[in-house]
Amino acid sequence: MALSEYWQKEIRLCISAEGVAGVSVGDRAIPVDRRGFMRINFYNGRQPVKMIPASDVLAGTIGQDALRDKLVFVGVTEVGIADVRPTPVDSSFPGVAIHATVASNIIQGFFFHRDNGVILLDIMLICLVPLVMLWVMSRLRRTVFITLFFLLAVAATWFIFYGLVSSRGLLVSLAYPVISATIAYLSFQAFHILVVQRHSRYLRQAFSSYISPQLVDRIVSNPDMLALKGKKQEITVLFSDIRGFTLLSEKMPLEELVQLLNGFLGSMTDIIMDKGGTLDKYIGDAIMAIFNAPVELPDHRARAVESACLMLRELRDLNRDFRDRFGTGISIGIGIHTGQAIVGNLGSTRRFDYTAVGDTVNLASRLEGATKMYGAAIVISADTARDMGPGFYARKLDRIRVKGRKGAVEIWQVLEGMEKDEAMFLSREFHRGLDLYYSREFSEAAAAFQGILKRFPEDGPSSLYLDRCREYSANPPPVGWDGIFTAATK
Repeated sequence: MALSEYWQKEIRLCISAEGVAGVSVGDRAIPVDRRGFMRINFYNGRQPVKMIPASDVLAGTIGQDALRDKLVFVGVTEVGIADVRPTPVDSSFPGVAIHATVASNIIQGFFFHRDNGVILLDIMLICLVPLVMLWVMSRLRRTVFITLFFLLAVAATWFIFYGLVSSRGLLVSLAYPVISATIAYLSFQAFHILVVQRHSRYLRQAFSSYISPQLVDRIVSNPDMLALKGKKQEITVLFSDIRGFTLLSEKMPLEELVQLLNGFLGSMTDIIMDKGGTLDKYIGDAIMAIFNAPVELPDHRARAVESACLMLRELRDLNRDFRDRFGTGISIGIGIHTGQAIVGNLGSTRRFDYTAVGDTVNLASRLEGATKMYGAAIVISADTARDMGPGFYARKLDRIRVKGRKGAVEIWQVLEGMEKDEAMFLSREFHRGLDLYYSREFSEAAAAFQGILKRFPEDGPSSLYLDRCREYSANPPPVGWDGIFTAATK
């Protein structure tokens, strides 16, 4: 009524079957709900309703312009008799100021809107906030990050609510989006604990026995690495085998043989895993390990070669214990090759193994077999020797064709356990003898190898080449001989 008198315009009330359809003063529409209630937009100090004491008006201390052309509400604010109401901005807000605030909202058009568009926006927030949360949380692995993101999402929802209400007057809901976000968070955490962490524990148990804990962590954080499929990848394959194991098993009691084998395999596996390798399988007394899968290792050649050297050093310590307990020691040969292979989970959905297949694996196995013929503990291919890094000494051994493979391969021996000066001398003199050997100067080559044997009497490769030189001196190879040795056995 006050505004009707102030503007000298009629108040119109529209009624529908569902309730109040609208209220207007002249051409000024007032947003109300079905019950005819208007939501008050309190100013909270930004544009407060001006309150003037009546005593100042009666005393004439207020200027004439203070009330001229103004809409004035008169009410009691004295403590004890005042009409006060709790509001969002003050727990004891004068009732007359509420009327004045409503009038000010209508005059300024400073309304809260709660129409069908705002309700639709509410529904969008209720649905969108939890969906976005679930999408992001599904990509976070650690619980602490998931919790931090939930708190961030709640804070963002509050800022969206504040911005829409304060700047646009859209009375959207804060409670429902926050409740939906909380339900999404709690549901995801329950799923994460019951399903994801259970799967993570399964992966840890399944892989911790043959790869290092660091690699297990990377697999758990990215389980897609273990899908039932293979991919082509460069890897370094290591094979080791106990020499004369069949004879050893015939001489030793079964219980002692098992103890010896378990002690050997356990120590060797620890070394491989500590260097980031993956234990592919045990083949009786043999070990197959791969480097650079399932997790990529830029220095996989060096890691494999270092593992081989550490295995020989560890074996020397083990043999002292084996001789005390079982009366015998063991020796091993190690073959290493680097190349392309198919790696991945291969098998069926009921049973599969993470393994590697291809010519690279076969050649590594053949190089392990070649250690017996050359009397060398560690034989590697040129592909491995090319980038095995500093700190290792090696010498070229031969160019051979292994059984089951047409192409020739250049092989090298890692000189483990030798001082630098000795390794450099042995490598230099042996390569000089090889050059003479390939040049068909067998007598001069034999003299070079004899010189090596004077200093290193137990050098197997020099003894082998000395025998070859003597054989070729008596029976020269045919014209066109390329110096490639063909291995007749594995």
